[in-house]
Amino acid sequence: MSDELTHQIDALAAFPEQIKRRLHGLSDAALRFRPAPGAWSVIEVLGHIIDVDALWPGRTRQMLASENPTLTAIDPAWVVQRDYQHKQLAFLLLTLAEQRAQYVEFLRILRPAQLARTGIHPTRGPLTVAGGIAALLDHDHAHDAQIAANLAAYQQVAG
Repeated sequence: MSDELTHQIDALAAFPEQIKRRLHGLSDAALRFRPAPGAWSVIEVLGHIIDVDALWPGRTRQMLASENPTLTAIDPAWVVQRDYQHKQLAFLLLTLAEQRAQYVEFLRILRPAQLARTGIHPTRGPLTVAGGIAALLDHDHAHDAQIAANLAAYQQVAG
């Protein structure tokens, strides 16, 4: 496994703790604040991260088991359907930490030939297992930035 890939997997492993630190001590109002109509609150963003995280082990197994499979798509409506807005932060943080730890453990044992296996991502198109690792890390970064923006918007409103 390349140093870059090892670094990416390490970053995936560290993300749940980073989110936990970012959200530590925040009020319930800050966590559930929606910055605009139809926008997700911080707690809903966390729920979405969990939803995406739950898909990646299956997607990876699809790529390992089949030739160029079409990967399962995420449905953003799950955030509302699963009522993340009313879930407890501690439960969501624990769920993310457990899911991510299991997936990272799995990723660390993959061999180069397995990392090169491909599938068709619903929005990114052709993607290798290694590319999926990078995609998940990009997803983490994008939603970490969204959480930061939501918290900044809350501070503007709350004073």
